[in-house]
Amino acid sequence: PLEAMSNAIEKSEFVFVCMSDSYKQSGYCKMEAYYALERQCCIIPLIMKAQYRPDGWLGIIVTGRMRIDLPKYGFEDAYDKLMVEIDRNRKEKAKSTIMPYHDSPSALKLAHDLPSMFKPSHETPVQADKKRPKVTYEAKQDHHLPLNIEEWNKDDVHQFFIKQNLTCFLPICERMNGALLLQLYQMCATNSPVMFQSLNNQLAIVESDSKPSTIQTMEYLQFLNDLKIFVPITIEKTETPGGRSAFCVIL
Repeated sequence: PLEAMSNAIEKSEFVFVCMSDSYKQSGYCKMEAYYALERQCCIIPLIMKAQYRPDGWLGIIVTGRMRIDLPKYGFEDAYDKLMVEIDRNRKEKAKSTIMPYHDSPSALKLAHDLPSMFKPSHETPVQADKKRPKVTYEAKQDHHLPLNIEEWNKDDVHQFFIKQNLTCFLPICERMNGALLLQLYQMCATNSPVMFQSLNNQLAIVESDSKPSTIQTMEYLQFLNDLKIFVPITIEKTETPGGRSAFCVIL
């Protein structure tokens, strides 16, 4: 079943999320929605129940997306609105193949919305015509991490990612100390799917001059799991729990 679901998402141009209480409670539906989000699929939420308002993880995934309310508009009108939304997304996708990503509205909005820790320093402006040098990372055999992440310096952060085989995070975290990395961890623990996509988007911007790497789902989950043991217990307790076809409908 999982292979069939992943294949359907990978081969679809659009993913329809049919929102309801039963959908939100389904673990399989949650996995499918996260996978579609990870692959940056075009997700179109469909409201299947009158007056339904998505919250929790589902609310995060559909935030900012055009929702088609079937009970409100009826099938015929809802279908027309869906066709308009599909056409709009196709036109936007066509434009994005022409417009450089760093000049697109999405990139500009991302640069504005992401925390300042991710933004380039005003003292060290990024030169558009200068390629980012390829950096190699080496583990220090005699290096020991302090048990409290708040005591880490930048070198400790580097060694954590290197020794855990998570160097894909380093292009966007190499200037962080332990306190900043802790803030990133808390943001990820609170809004996991949103931060997962934001980190990959930021990675694409940082490595825009070359073929960008990506943070895979397993690497993201490993990051949260491996870093958790270094988070002070008092802070941990305050966290919030937490051939191509055209369409894929997630019920």
